[in-house]
Amino acid sequence: YQRRVHGGFRLCGDDRHKMALPLGRMHAAPSAGDISLSLYNTAPSAQMCDVTLERTEALGRIRMSVLESLSKARSENWLSELTDRSDTRTPRAASVLKEIREKLPLHTVDDRNDDQLSHFILRLAHCHSHELRRWFLEAEVTLFRLRFDMLDPRGVRQFLETSQMRYSTLSDQELQSTEMQQKLLTMARIGGFLYSVGESTFFKVPFEEVCDLVAHRRAMVVRGFAYVHRSQLVSIVINRFRSDLSHSLALHQTRTWQMLVEGEERCRLVPLLLSLSHRSESVMDYSNGGSRDVVHIGQLPALAARSFPLCMQTMFNSLQERAHLKHGGRMQLGLFLKGIRLPLDESLEFWKRSFGKVTPPEVFDKQYAYTIRHNYGREGKHTSYTPYACRKIIASSTVHTKEDVHGCPFKQADEGLLRAALASRGIIDENAIAEVMQEVRAGSAQGACTVFFRLVHNADPQQLIAHPNQYFDNSLAVLQGDTPAGGGAGGGGVKMLL
Repeated sequence: YQRRVHGGFRLCGDDRHKMALPLGRMHAAPSAGDISLSLYNTAPSAQMCDVTLERTEALGRIRMSVLESLSKARSENWLSELTDRSDTRTPRAASVLKEIREKLPLHTVDDRNDDQLSHFILRLAHCHSHELRRWFLEAEVTLFRLRFDMLDPRGVRQFLETSQMRYSTLSDQELQSTEMQQKLLTMARIGGFLYSVGESTFFKVPFEEVCDLVAHRRAMVVRGFAYVHRSQLVSIVINRFRSDLSHSLALHQTRTWQMLVEGEERCRLVPLLLSLSHRSESVMDYSNGGSRDVVHIGQLPALAARSFPLCMQTMFNSLQERAHLKHGGRMQLGLFLKGIRLPLDESLEFWKRSFGKVTPPEVFDKQYAYTIRHNYGREGKHTSYTPYACRKIIASSTVHTKEDVHGCPFKQADEGLLRAALASRGIIDENAIAEVMQEVRAGSAQGACTVFFRLVHNADPQQLIAHPNQYFDNSLAVLQGDTPAGGGAGGGGVKMLL
């Protein structure tokens, strides 16, 4: 039997192997089989949601593999290769696009139904934390953009109609205006797209929907409407998709997820969803350091020399030499130390000692101690903050100076500084250095860090380094003779290493 509760939360009660996913209220809307691309604004039908656990997991994992490929391309800074329409598309870009077409096809009604369902499965799996929602949002936006670019003109028109994005083109009277033609020609020249006088290739869109285009002078505002060239239409659609999905994820967090963890499916569906979400790099939760042994102040110098990633070792050494780090460095290193389980009281003592040469204790207590306690969830809104992942560190990286050493050294340090840093870790072979520098020049800071790990430890970390604490965990595993953990805050200890 089936029963409906809480606005679309459907459960199958008698069959232990089947369930109806709680994907929201069911509205009358075009079937997923009627359109090739969807904004996912309508939950799948009741019949589509009646699936087995095995089918749910299979659909989720297939989509996750595609999203992780796109996330890797974004983190390694070669996402632009996927939108390159030239004949010289790189092999890695061609491989990802092939994966999208083969694993997430949209050719048949069944294909589109599976796509709809897999999206909502992962939406549920990634709604319950800020990091998960952010990762899923960026990955789905990337996938949507690539699919939209693959549509032909007929597909674009069909998508706009079914998505109720009925933007009008310029009228004949507007097109015949000499003043309007001159403005459109000027905008086309600035925007770098082709426009022939009298050609109806511009759409009238509410200007608030295309603020980014207006800011970059790629749209013209007239009486509250932005005139947008058809080549810029993707920006409108992406903004709409991002906004709708972000809002839906927030609603799922406050409503659906709470119903799941408190409802009848908490023992079957919730573990499955958690296992799906834990496959993405950004869900590595190091806010409490996992189950490994607590780290103490006296162990930090040895751990820094053996198991800290280069970014953390650079800041640690600079702190010991200069007795100071700027705010960005204090946040990055402080949260990393929290993630390796340095207790709050010892963290306060560590920073006070490190600053002691130039900062009196009373000044430290007044200016710096509050932030440390705040990061541990003991001040303010009592939120225990998570150590920064590589993607955030790379995005905030600036040029290294003697005073400002936070960020990713593989992102902003020049070749001379990198060679010196590699030499300090015993990497002096030119072939090994060339392997690291090849990743750096390709714009893959995480790839360079992964190669760095392999050279330092003479062991493969098994996957791309995506978090400084992941590097630390893998280093401990190798030094203890274990296989490196793929990710997440693992167990293990540090006593036997010191």
